[in-house]
Amino acid sequence: MTMLSFIGAAGGGVQLLETHTYSSATSGTTYNVHASAQYIFIKCWGGGGAGAGTGGAQKGDGGGGGYSEALVAVTGSESLTVRVGGGGNAGSNGGTGGTNGGGNGDTDADGSGGGGYSGLFRGATALVIAGGGGGGGQGPSGAGDSYNGGGGGGTTGADGKDNAGGSAGGGGTQSAGGSQHGTGGADGSSLQGGSNTTDDGIGGGGGYYGGGSADLGGGAGGGSGYVGAAGNTHTTTTQGSTPTVANSGDSDYPGSNTGDGGAGSDPNGNDGNDGYVKIYSYSGDPFVYGLL
Repeated sequence: MTMLSFIGAAGGGVQLLETHTYSSATSGTTYNVHASAQYIFIKCWGGGGAGAGTGGAQKGDGGGGGYSEALVAVTGSESLTVRVGGGGNAGSNGGTGGTNGGGNGDTDADGSGGGGYSGLFRGATALVIAGGGGGGGQGPSGAGDSYNGGGGGGTTGADGKDNAGGSAGGGGTQSAGGSQHGTGGADGSSLQGGSNTTDDGIGGGGGYYGGGSADLGGGAGGGSGYVGAAGNTHTTTTQGSTPTVANSGDSDYPGSNTGDGGAGSDPNGNDGNDGYVKIYSYSGDPFVYGLL
């Protein structure tokens, strides 16, 4: 769902012109910048990875989505593109990755898909991205966080976990996708989590660079966040945990498990949750006059 509000708050001659919220997964929704806007402040939460189901004695949770924010310089009336990451699907629901780069996993109950990234683009150029969480895997009993998918976001997404709580599918970075764990899958790549659709395959999270996939005995990596576009200021990018989305205490966070990873459970894992985007539009720099 997309919501628009017009607001007249002002400080020192700078006016808050309007806000937009985007709460449903979308691979591209046009955002038309207000004619009087010079800056927008954007908050993004990525989608969560799915949890694993029937298979081994222990089922991993999906990684939570990341969080990114930035003040972005804009031109009045230009058109930008908003993308909201979808939650990864559990294997019992097809194992597909979430909208915007979530990697695909196996289609039976012990597979899981990665969460998709949320973000803002000018044409094909990324301005802000919050990474998606990796899918959870499964296997024999192990350490407490065994087989969990890695949280998305931050400059580097979190690695998925193996049976001893060590690294499995790698997290995406600022320059490369995460490495796959095991065999039969793919590394992450630009905007895309790695997929592994073989038996017990697990999909990585989407991101600026996506997380690596995994197979039996490991969770997939989370995708990285990004706030480094030219002209961005007042930036933050934060890695999610497992299964909790990053920055869930923010006043604009909508609740309802938005961006959280799905829980691993028997017989079927749970889907990850979609991300969220909120945009504030200003007639000048809101930080100069204390509006933010």
